[in-house]
Amino acid sequence: MRRLTHYSSKAQTLVSQRVGDSLPRAIALLKEATRLDPNFARAWGKLAVALAVEPQYSGADWQTNWAAAEKAAHRAIDIDAKSAEAYTALGYIDFSRRRYREMVEPAQRAIAIDPNDVTANFWLANQLAAMGRIAETETVNDRALAADPANDLVIFYKAMGRWDMGDKATAVKLAKRTEALGSPFGGLVLGFSAAADGDPDSGAESFSQGFGAFKSGFSKEELAAIFRGSYGDEAKRTAGLAVIAAHPHDQFAGTLLLLLGEPEQSFASFERDGIGLSDAYYTFLWQPDAWSRKARQYPAFQAFAKRIGLVDYWKQNRWPDLCQPTPERGPDAFICQ
Repeated sequence: MRRLTHYSSKAQTLVSQRVGDSLPRAIALLKEATRLDPNFARAWGKLAVALAVEPQYSGADWQTNWAAAEKAAHRAIDIDAKSAEAYTALGYIDFSRRRYREMVEPAQRAIAIDPNDVTANFWLANQLAAMGRIAETETVNDRALAADPANDLVIFYKAMGRWDMGDKATAVKLAKRTEALGSPFGGLVLGFSAAADGDPDSGAESFSQGFGAFKSGFSKEELAAIFRGSYGDEAKRTAGLAVIAAHPHDQFAGTLLLLLGEPEQSFASFERDGIGLSDAYYTFLWQPDAWSRKARQYPAFQAFAKRIGLVDYWKQNRWPDLCQPTPERGPDAFICQ
């Protein structure tokens, strides 16, 4: 039992790191734990979580991992009906598959089982952030942070939330804390902050370090060029677009097109390629930057949001902080700040 507990604890640390080969290593440990004890529900639940998120950070295939994660989650629930992590994984799988209305129930069930579970709160916060419910995101993320104050991924999401809310000083402080803990993700916030201060070159370096932790075909030099294109002149923007044109089907192409102020191309890319990056993609829609505001105010966003399922989610749950319905213009019409 001590060996199994060690595997589970080590795997949790690796899953939280989300860098390098940490997720494949976590999956290997958890598969070994479930081999040694096929009735170890906690290991099955953690395995479901690790498999569900792995494609965002490694070369794993979304479809293959969705199927494996779903199987592991249901195995955990069969053993222990109160496996919060397993329900959390099912919610994330729905989220990745763009089943936005369906993702709510398993995520809420996980919280009902264990209101203080770090993973359940973090991924619920992830969903809320993507759907534009930024103020609620912080409340939920703070529960995760209270349970695990040194979790660099949770701290990073706190930093992003503070940035979105306009609290630049706190966002930067938290981003630097994630770096001190060994995580590169704070570089995203530090990059945006440097650009806002008029130093996009420094920002490009920070951004490329942070964004480079995700699995994509873009080199750090290419990511820096894209960032400079977002905050530079038209020549730099054209150079950034050329970089993306060389990787048209990269899973992050749509996200980076938002950054370069090309919302219509971005929406088309996201719909066409069907990747599972709902969290990474939509969080870029709610930032205070001009390129983000352009995307959510772009006329084509109305039809995109309806087709992709965002409007149905918002009508069933709650509208984003920055948008409100305009029923006088039609049953699905809205306006965003």
